[in-house]
Amino acid sequence: MSSILFKVDSKTYKEIFKLKKKPRDEVFTLKVEEFEDFVLGSLMEKLKTNETVPKTQIIKKLKSS
Repeated sequence: MSSILFKVDSKTYKEIFKLKKKPRDEVFTLKVEEFEDFVLGSLMEKLKTNETVPKTQIIKKLKSS
């Protein structure tokens, strides 16, 4: 199964919902904040390096800010 994510107004949403053909097809509504969280999470996943940073280095950086 695949998914498509659209950011649309309510009129377009209703039109897309009408196009839903199969009973298994689902239409989900996301708030703007949820959409932004999804996009940010996707970007973070793409940029993930799996590198670790020592706690002392993080604290040093936070103190210098």
